[in-house]
Amino acid sequence: MQYDTIESKLEDGIATVTLDRPESLNAFSPTLRGELVDCLEEIRSLDRDESEPNVRAVVVEGTGKQAFSVGADVNADGDAPQPSVKEFRDELVLPPNLPMPVVAEIDGYCLGAGLEFAMACDFRLATPESELGFPESRLGILPANGGVQRLVSQVGSSRAKELVMAGERVSAERAESDGFVDYVHPRAEIDSFVREFVDRITTGAPLAIRAAKDVIDTGLGTDLETAIQYEHRASRALRETRDHEEGQRAFREDREPEWQWE
Repeated sequence: MQYDTIESKLEDGIATVTLDRPESLNAFSPTLRGELVDCLEEIRSLDRDESEPNVRAVVVEGTGKQAFSVGADVNADGDAPQPSVKEFRDELVLPPNLPMPVVAEIDGYCLGAGLEFAMACDFRLATPESELGFPESRLGILPANGGVQRLVSQVGSSRAKELVMAGERVSAERAESDGFVDYVHPRAEIDSFVREFVDRITTGAPLAIRAAKDVIDTGLGTDLETAIQYEHRASRALRETRDHEEGQRAFREDREPEWQWE
């Protein structure tokens, strides 16, 4: 599909989605929001299509060196409707609901809704030039689509309160220290570093990697006993796959496994 505010490509099983509104620092306009949802849904559909390559991972980045995204653009698209406070924004639901790992590659400002989207991804890799924050309190509002709750799970309640109440931007290094950025890497090497990271986390059996995402995310929202039972069921299911057999065979034969996705 062709888009006006994003770009997408699929190479070697890695889908790259680029927020492409550099004139507004990749702010989330209604058009960008809709196209991002369509693109991520297209990736999910492509992943299910056996005639096409399966998608190992998704990387989301921003055009230019100034911003991943500065958040919502309330002045864009004329009279196009903005999301209601009562509506959970679809683009913030999709990253955790996609079966494959989703990585946010952050270079520059990552603020407000932009940070909420990055927090919805499985991993956040940033450059030293990046600044992250939730400035909503200075506008008399709060992040309202999971950003606060995901921040709490990453940094703890008191630090999350400080970040959200103060509405300040923090450096990528401080965000890494706090725990809501996973790695900080030089700008000149960030693209190759992200690719190496994706290759590393997708080396194992694809079904096992997807099960790991599902089990960990599901466990965060339930009690320990229920989470362990869910983990047991997922592990038992994986033992019935051809990839489990291939992994054992490759280990015995001292070679790299050839995964079949089944």
